[in-house]
Amino acid sequence: MRSAVFVLLVACGGDSGPEGLLDVAVSGTTSAVVDEAGAVWAWGRVDAFVDEVAIEDSTEPVRLDGLRDGEELCLGPTHGLLRLFDGAISVWAFDTPTEPYPVQSLVSARALAFSSLAMVAIDDTGVPWILSAAGTSNAVDARVTIDGLPPITSAACGDTHCAFIDDNSGLWTWGANDHGQLGSGTTTAIEEVYATPLTSGVEAVAVGGGHTLVLANEELWGWGQNDTGQLGLADLDDRLAPTRLDALSGVTHIAAGRAHSVIGFSNRTVATMGANDRGQLGTGVLSTDPTFFPAYVESVEDANAVWASVDGTLADTARGFVGWGENANGQLGTSSFTESGVPQVIGPVGE
Repeated sequence: MRSAVFVLLVACGGDSGPEGLLDVAVSGTTSAVVDEAGAVWAWGRVDAFVDEVAIEDSTEPVRLDGLRDGEELCLGPTHGLLRLFDGAISVWAFDTPTEPYPVQSLVSARALAFSSLAMVAIDDTGVPWILSAAGTSNAVDARVTIDGLPPITSAACGDTHCAFIDDNSGLWTWGANDHGQLGSGTTTAIEEVYATPLTSGVEAVAVGGGHTLVLANEELWGWGQNDTGQLGLADLDDRLAPTRLDALSGVTHIAAGRAHSVIGFSNRTVATMGANDRGQLGTGVLSTDPTFFPAYVESVEDANAVWASVDGTLADTARGFVGWGENANGQLGTSSFTESGVPQVIGPVGE
C-alpha cells in the first residue's frame, strides 16, 4: 500500500459488506476487507506486520496484525483509516510497518472518505473534517472542517474532488472542477462546496479521477471527464452538468476508477465502460481504445456488489470475490503479479 497517484473508491462507508464481512475497500495498489470479528484482511501492497513478520506485497489475502475491532475501512495513497465499533478511528501509515494510532481529537465518526489529497471523517453530528498528517510524527488529527454543508451521512472522494450525501439525500460536491466534475455547468473553480441539482433521492455516489456517477431515484446520472467514454454516453465529450444515462436501467451498484466506470444491475450482471489499457473492463482484452458504450462482463452474471480501484475492478459474486485489471502489487489476490482482462477468482478471504 505505498503511495499511488490516485485513490479511487466506491465510497469508504455506509454500505454493508458481503455476507460474512463488514466492509470492503480498495486503493490503487491494495484490496482489503473487514471480517465480522473486526479483523482486517488485505492483499496487494500491505506494508504491515503479518504474524509479526513485516511484509510489503501479498498476492493472497492475509490478516494484518494490530488492526482489530473494525467496522468500516478506508484506504488512501499514504494512510489507511479504520473506524472501530465504538466510532473511534485508527490510522496507520503505509511507508513503514507500524502499529495503528488513534485520531485524538475526533472521538467518534459515522463515515469515512479518502482522496489523493485529503482524508475525510464525518463526525456523529454530520460535520466533515479533513484529517492531515502532522509532519513525521504520525500524529493525524482533525484539522479543518468543510464549511457550507448541512449534516452529512456519507461521502465519496476521487483524485481531486469529493461528493457528500446529506441527511435529506441531497448531493453536494467539493474540489477541482477542471472537467466539470462538480456538476456546476462550467469548468470554473469553486472555492466552496457546490449544491448540485440532485437535492433529494440520492442513493449512492461514486467518484473517479475526474468524473462523478450518482444513483438517484432509481436513475443513473453522470458528469465530468469523459475522454475515455467513462460516462457511457456514446461519445468522448465531457459533461459539465448532471446528465441522465437513459440507456441504463435497473442499476443497483456503481463504482468509478481513474478513467473507467463499473455498473451493477438488479439481475446481478455487471457492465463496464471507459479505459481498458490494464484490462479493467473485464472484456478479455487490453486496449488503449476507449469504450464509450457499456460492455457487459460476460463471465460475471452473479454479482452482489462492485468496486473500482485506480485501474482495476472487484466484484462480490456467488463464487466469492473476483477481480480483474492492474495487478502490479498482487492486488487481484490471484497468487501472481500478472494483470488480467478476464475476471479471476480471488483466494479465500477471512480464512
